Amino acid sequence: SQSYSFNNLFYEVTRRCNLACPQCMAGSADPVRVAESVERELSVDEIERHVLATASEIGIGTITWSGGEFIVEPGEVISLLNIGLPRHG
Repeated sequence: SQSYSFNNLFYEVTRRCNLACPQCMAGSADPVRVAESVERELSVDEIERHVLATASEIGIGTITWSGGEFIVEPGEVISLLNIGLPRHG
């Protein structure tokens, strides 16, 4: 049986953005896509419980935060950075 290891996690936090760049790969220039995805965004608590805890359990060492412009909500960013993986392993 083959064994896999996951060292990196790329996580798109949001599609929200204060810009509307036509080349945006996150789809942040499309207001319909943004509105639909915002309804499904996880809270900081949910990210900690479901994403970071699982990432720690399976040995993720690096998280790359991505998305639209997730610093639109600076409080959320600070919370995520403070929680990070050190708290989970």
